[in-house]
Amino acid sequence: MRSVAVAEWVLARYAGEQRAWTVMGDLLEEREQKGAWWFWRAYAGMLIAVAWRPILAFIAALFGCGSAWRMLMTQQFGVVVTLQLTVAHFTAVSGWFVVMYSGVRYGLRDMLRQMSGIVAALATTAVILCRHEPALIIWTATTVAFVLACATLRSTRRAAMVFGGTAAALFAGFVFMASAEFAYTRYALHIRLLGSEELRQHPSIGYVMLATQLMGEAFAAWICKEMHRLLMERRRILA
Repeated sequence: MRSVAVAEWVLARYAGEQRAWTVMGDLLEEREQKGAWWFWRAYAGMLIAVAWRPILAFIAALFGCGSAWRMLMTQQFGVVVTLQLTVAHFTAVSGWFVVMYSGVRYGLRDMLRQMSGIVAALATTAVILCRHEPALIIWTATTVAFVLACATLRSTRRAAMVFGGTAAALFAGFVFMASAEFAYTRYALHIRLLGSEELRQHPSIGYVMLATQLMGEAFAAWICKEMHRLLMERRRILA
């Protein structure tokens, strides 16, 4: 029965506890007549039916976040890094992560997807114009002002809270990745300065960074999903 309990817990991560409890109860009743093979085959089909969209949303968010990071970094070659540029860059990357995740998982009409799309567009424009400092300041200030305005309006307040929580989780994931990479190179490999030569000699550094990045972005996706469920989906149900 422990395997059944684990299966129900996994299903509840995607379908919700109430729905998972109901589905597992129905499957267990049918198992008495149709056997264990039918039970696990039916369970696998149900799990795929409810999990494909969250998994696809996470893959899309990984692609969107990584593509935005690389594209925006190319705009900053030869540019002095300032606070405004750092804020715009991180906000843009967070915006594209949320746009891709919420767009695939919740649909294009979801308020979080619409708000984060505007944030991503504003912040991306700021980074693209980073060589012109007044334009960078204006577009970054506009992005911050838009987020603050959404946080004060009743219709968009919850979406702004979800976006802020997801961005904070992404930042925590970035700090975790940087800390793990520093600790691994300094204390495990005893490397003081990390360059291209060291990365070629020790490919495990890339594996550590990739693993910690995936963990951080998975945490951000989980935060987005939980906050969306508590603040936006439950509100619609109660309404």
